[in-house]
Amino acid sequence: LAMLTRTMRPDAIVTDELGAPGDAQAAADAVRCGAAVIASAHADTPAHAAQRPGLSEAVRNGLFERIISIGGPHPGQNITVYDERGKRLC
Repeated sequence: LAMLTRTMRPDAIVTDELGAPGDAQAAADAVRCGAAVIASAHADTPAHAAQRPGLSEAVRNGLFERIISIGGPHPGQNITVYDERGKRLC
């Protein structure tokens, strides 16, 4: 993401699965450079995400403007939207 942000100067980056060490930091760096970032991560709730080593700091620091949980046995069945601090919005 760092090379992409520096060379292409995108307005937005869409990526799959923040979870490996450094992934959330790379997303944070892209945001600081002015790119909007849309990313997925495997976690049921913001609290669960905050327990994952690769995401905990990003969640605690409010990196994500919105956190959307999609769950249930059928795609899109249970959708919950949280703010950057993990407060349920809808």
